[in-house]
Amino acid sequence: MGEEYFPLDHTEYTRIVADIMASGAEVVFNTIVPPGLTPFLAQLHDAGFLARGGQLVCTYFDENFLTLVPAEHVEGLYGCLDYYREVRDPFSVELLNRYDAPVPGQRDVHRRVGVLGHVPGAQDVGRQR
Repeated sequence: MGEEYFPLDHTEYTRIVADIMASGAEVVFNTIVPPGLTPFLAQLHDAGFLARGGQLVCTYFDENFLTLVPAEHVEGLYGCLDYYREVRDPFSVELLNRYDAPVPGQRDVHRRVGVLGHVPGAQDVGRQR
């Protein structure tokens, strides 16, 4: 098991991909965001990670990003965008209601891209209670 951090604009992952491959890791839990995500997935794919049965996990990966990468780079990727909707404490319910307000009845993420920044109170998303 390992953990690495990179600058947001990082695009060269040769060393970390080599480390992943050498370790025999079965799962890569990814939190790299674009623009660095596309080259990371490409380099991991080119190294044969998925071909040897490796599994990718990325909690924020959505349908929109699928248009930016070849399907074979993310085949079998696990994500959990809707998982967070199952949290039922009062703060989370109220926050999701505010998040959904601009597009009532539209639970799909891609319909709200760019909307969250305009939701009153959206700055509370990362705030600790």
